[in-house]
Amino acid sequence: MTKQTLKHRLPCGAIATRKTARNYSHVVICREDLTARRAALAIVQQVDARNFDFYRKIAETGVGNCYRHGNGLMSQPVTQADYDKYSALIATHKTAQAFAEHCAAERVARHDAKHGDAAEGPWYVEGWCGRADLAEKLAAKTRQRTVKDVRIEAINHGA
Repeated sequence: MTKQTLKHRLPCGAIATRKTARNYSHVVICREDLTARRAALAIVQQVDARNFDFYRKIAETGVGNCYRHGNGLMSQPVTQADYDKYSALIATHKTAQAFAEHCAAERVARHDAKHGDAAEGPWYVEGWCGRADLAEKLAAKTRQRTVKDVRIEAINHGA
């Protein structure tokens, strides 16, 4: 099969391309809602608290000793580097909640450094579709995420 290069001009003027042997008629385009994304990053997550408890387990185990994983298997011996790293982390944050809040603040800081105070991200193609009904299905699924301005457009060949 011969591959062709499809082009689609986005509303910002950028041209998205795709090299394919398939026939596509529509694209689903959108941009990320950075305000909603930032708010989601600021939420304190339970996984961070569980990670803190794991780090505490490593520090309490001590260098050269092994601990039991949740699945019952024994770990490799704790290294000096891991012990030092996790002991310092535990000493800095004291509680799992404090560590989780710190992790949330770091996620927000990385987001702010990357996006500044922008409310939405750049346009991008979420997917190339061969039929309008498939584009509708993808658009509906895409709208469930932190995106805005979800559109279905016929491929415009970069014009």
